[in-house]
Amino acid sequence: MKVSVISVLALAMAIFYGSEAASLTKRQVPDVMAEVETLTKYIEDLTNLVKTSTQDLVTKLKAEELNSKAQEYIKSSRSQLEENLKPFADNMESQMKPLIESMKAHAEQWQPMADSLQNSMMDMWKSLVDSTKSLTSA
Repeated sequence: MKVSVISVLALAMAIFYGSEAASLTKRQVPDVMAEVETLTKYIEDLTNLVKTSTQDLVTKLKAEELNSKAQEYIKSSRSQLEENLKPFADNMESQMKPLIESMKAHAEQWQPMADSLQNSMMDMWKSLVDSTKSLTSA
């Protein structure tokens, strides 16, 4: 990289010197040096810009690679967890199914009794409301 910067600088100086060689006098030498310094500064700035851009690109690529690796790890972990939990879930389902069926059967047996209790409570509520109305109207 340094070799290419130096060679570009040398080439620029050679071109500049060749084009201005015919008209150089002692008074113009400081102007040429100022232009060479300006050109050198421009090349250095350009080199620094290329370096920082390259470093930014490398950083972004590393971050993208890390992100993709994390996604792959999460995906493989999720599938492995599902594989490990499937037998446990199947076993739990087979054990809970008879209990749920039994609870449904008991609920069906108790349903007429619950309906009767609800009707009795509604009758008591109506009676209470009617009694309250008769007390407030008197």
